[in-house]
Amino acid sequence: MYESEASRLQREADSFTKKYEHEKKRLMILEDQYKQAVAELDAKKAHLKVVRPATAKVKKDTARAKVLENQLDKHLKHFNNLQAENRTLRHQIDVMRKEQNNQDRVNRGYNKDIKVTNDKARKLNQTTF
Repeated sequence: MYESEASRLQREADSFTKKYEHEKKRLMILEDQYKQAVAELDAKKAHLKVVRPATAKVKKDTARAKVLENQLDKHLKHFNNLQAENRTLRHQIDVMRKEQNNQDRVNRGYNKDIKVTNDKARKLNQTTF
C-alpha cells in the first residue's frame, strides 16, 4: 500500500510531464488559431480598403452632392417660374384669340355693310349717268 518515495515522485513527475505536454499542444493549437484569425482580420481590412472609399473621398462626394442639389433646386425654381410664365402667356394668347375672333366677326359685319353701301353707290352712279 505504501509506495516508495521515489516511485511516488516519479509518478507525479510523469503526470506533470503528461499535463505539460497536453497544455503545450493546446497552446500550439490556440496559437495557430490566433495566427489564422489575425490573417483573416488583415485580409478583411484590406478588402474594406478596396470596397469602402476613404473618408476624404466620402466628404468630397458629399460636398459635390450638396452642390448638385443646390444647382438642382436653383434650376427647379427657374423651371417653375418658366412654367408659370408659360401659363400666363397661354392665357393671354387665349384672350387674344377670343378678341381676334370677335374682331373678325365685327370686320365681317363691316365688310357686309361696305359691300351693301358699295352696291348702293354703284346703282346710284349707274342711275345718275
